[in-house]
Amino acid sequence: MYIATLNINGTINQNMVSRIMPVLDYVYNKNKVRGLVLIINSGGGDANSTEIIYNKLRKIAEKKPVYSSILGTGASGAYWLACASEKIFAMPTSIVGSIGVISISA
Repeated sequence: MYIATLNINGTINQNMVSRIMPVLDYVYNKNKVRGLVLIINSGGGDANSTEIIYNKLRKIAEKKPVYSSILGTGASGAYWLACASEKIFAMPTSIVGSIGVISISA
């Protein structure tokens, strides 16, 4: 039995989805994995990729405990991912929050 950790570093995009979804599937499906800790240092990224990861994290959280540790920055989409957790831990000097959306119309 063990607790899995997953690093969310840099921009959240389709490449990150491709890289971490197999890990999240493993965490969800393996009984020997008793929980998940996200280690976050990201300013966010694309909304679609963030939503895909968030939905999978919520599915895991229904079955196993999920916690987040924000190291440095957990803003925008990264904060959205952290919100899938049961609890968020951060240093007083961490940048946390600020979910924003930019929309351009022609």
